[in-house]
Amino acid sequence: MIHKEEKQDVRKICILYLLYTINMPMSNSQLIDFAAETEMMDFFSLRDYLVDMRDTGLLEEFRSNNQTYYAITEDGEATLRLFKASRLSENNANIINYYISSHKQKIKAEAEVTANWFYDPDSSFLVKCGIYEGNATLMEVNISVSDRDLAEHICRKWKANSAELYKMFFHELSEDFSSLSIKKAE
Repeated sequence: MIHKEEKQDVRKICILYLLYTINMPMSNSQLIDFAAETEMMDFFSLRDYLVDMRDTGLLEEFRSNNQTYYAITEDGEATLRLFKASRLSENNANIINYYISSHKQKIKAEAEVTANWFYDPDSSFLVKCGIYEGNATLMEVNISVSDRDLAEHICRKWKANSAELYKMFFHELSEDFSSLSIKKAE
């Protein structure tokens, strides 16, 4: 029979394996989705594991765009190497690998397109939208609006249409650049 502590260790190794294999930070909500979809652990257990692993230095926790993210640390990677063979079953590894192959593009896309609003006493609400590629910022837009519903609407529209909006902005702002470059070269 598996003891409670062994079960916790197995689940922590699963989280380390997920973060190591996906090779990018994951948001709290993305980790909750993973736990729910794979049925490897419940929400409350996941929360406890994340806090414990952060406190022991196996995970790094950081905030970005009003979201909490987790990434594996060097100590987390060392722990995974030490215990992977004895604590990660082939079945659990297969479940995690399948989850990653099915969701990596969505997780990556969610990390690259952001849209959040914040209360700003000077302008009522500030909407911050961004498109990122790796560590590079492709585009950021900040918009002041007077209504919370409008701020939420803009966030939804940005997330749904960011690629088209980026193309439109880029085209409009660079449209006559080649003709200016030719004139400048003459």
